Order: sequence, then C-alpha cells, then structure tokens
Amino acid sequence: MMKETALAELVTYIFETQRNSEESVVFRLADLANFYEERLTQLGFSSAQVHSTRLKVKLLQKMPELEAHTKGKYVLLMIEEDIGPTIAFACDNNDTMHMAKTAEMIRCQLATKKTTFSGSLVSEDINDSIAHPLLQLVKLIEHGPDIKSQLDNVSTNSDLALVPLLIFNYHPHTQKVPVK
Repeated sequence: MMKETALAELVTYIFETQRNSEESVVFRLADLANFYEERLTQLGFSSAQVHSTRLKVKLLQKMPELEAHTKGKYVLLMIEEDIGPTIAFACDNNDTMHMAKTAEMIRCQLATKKTTFSGSLVSEDINDSIAHPLLQLVKLIEHGPDIKSQLDNVSTNSDLALVPLLIFNYHPHTQKVPVK
C-alpha cells in the first residue's frame, strides 16, 4: 500500500511539473528514484532501497505517454509530446546564443557597478574598478576555461589591465554608429 501511494504521488509530481512548465521537462530517473525512496522512508517503509530499473518499468506502465532515453549513464524520462520541441530547442541553441547571453549577463552587472576608473592604469584605479564577473570572463578567454588553467593562472597584469579598459569603453545604451 505504501509503495502504491508513493508511486501515485510520483506520477502526480511528473504530470504536475510537466503541466505547470512552459518548457519541455526532462526528468532524470535517478532523481525520481531518490524522491520515491525518500517518500517511502517518510511513510515508514522499513527497507526503502529502490531499484531504479524496476521503478522505470512501473512508471512507463502507469504513464504510457512517458518515454525513457539513455544518455551515457543517465536514464532520462520525458513526455512524448515534449520530445520534438526539446530537440528543436537544442538544435537552435548555438554558440551565438551563448555569447549573446554571456554578454547580456556581464552588461547587466556592469550597469549596476559604479567604477572609479579614470582611463589611466594606476594600480589603485585597477583594484577599485574591477568587475569580478568580467575579470572571470577575461581569465577564461585568456587562460582557458578548464579548472587546471584557472588554478595555474591567477589574475595576471594583462587580465587586470583589460578589465578596466573594457569597463571604460562600456556604453550602457547601444550607440548608433553613423553611416557614411
């Protein structure tokens, strides 16, 4: 009885999450198994060890519109009608979108930060005018995005010089370039 109650609650969770989301929802079987195991323990089930493959079979039986897909070591579950839009979104999400999103995030942080950079590279100005998210981005570009490169290369003089120059040349509003 406890297992059926927890399973019914898990099925309801999947339906409600999918229904209340404006985007496609992908569930990791491991996460669902953890929820199920925690709920069984909470209900007083003494041996709440959950076999995820058996749980997947039960979920697929209860929810015929649910599909399971393997991605490496993960089993991903999603509602059949969401698969097409999810694939289309993944294909449209290219590098240009990532760059635009990154630039927008940095620009938002620059817009809220007051700087004292006067245009000259005096050490006092540099330390006061550093925007840390921008410094992190410069370090990722200059030294590489992997953790080893970041550990080996603390903030260099070139990093510390580039950040204030970028801030000094930052325009909060897009400027129109005159057409000749």
